Formats: sequence, structure tokens, C-alpha cells
Amino acid sequence: MHVSRWDVSSSLLPFARAQHDNFPFTQESAREVVSTSRLSECIEPASIAGCALLKLDVQGFELRALEGCSELLSRFRYVYVEASFVELYVGQALATDVMRYLLDRGFRLMCVANLSYGRAERPIQADFLFCASEPSAL
Repeated sequence: MHVSRWDVSSSLLPFARAQHDNFPFTQESAREVVSTSRLSECIEPASIAGCALLKLDVQGFELRALEGCSELLSRFRYVYVEASFVELYVGQALATDVMRYLLDRGFRLMCVANLSYGRAERPIQADFLFCASEPSAL
């Protein structure tokens, strides 16, 4: 884990130049070893029911996290994900990639909120709310 001076910016991915240019208080202060797991290793599919919401705020690791729960994704009615329009973390998927992944799996974009600009004149990241087009039979 690349630990930031501002801990909410810590990420599994290294910080990219745009992160420092737009949010200068997010410099890396340390590195830590952490374990990761697929969602299916942590939760039983039957426990995801009704209008379940999957919320992701994983600092550039959104697409990989979605891929890591692909077998459970259809059980969620909503997905709320923070995604970036510019590379804030080295190797991260951008908002268009995250959107494409969810749209290809039957979700539709309902809302874009909380636009973040940093020092830029255009939005750098935002929160996206998706809804399953057809809820699966649970």
C-alpha cells in the first residue's frame, strides 16, 4: 500500500504526477504490506439481496476491484464508484473504462456527483451511481 500523507488518498497503486500536481498534500509517506481478497472470499452470495449497493472508493483500483467481484456483480442492484478522468495513480483504469465495464454488464448510469477539480480547470474525478437495468432473480 502506498500510504499518503492524507490517508484517504492511500492506494495499492503508486501515485502519478497528476495526483501531486492537483493535490500536493497527498505525497507518499510510507509503504505497507496489506492483503487483498476477492469479494466472493469474504461474503456469501445469498447475503446480497434486495436493493443491495456495492460502494467502491479504492483510489485507482476500481476496475480491478469490479473484476474481482465479477461473479457477484449481478446480485447488486446499485454500484456507486468513485473514478478519475485523469491518471492519479500509475496504471489505474479511468472513468470511461469503469463505465464501459459496468455498462457492458447491464448497469446504466443514473447520476454523476461530487466532481473534484483539484488545481485543474476541469473535473479530475467524480462519483458515479449505476443501477442494474434488469434486477436479477434473487
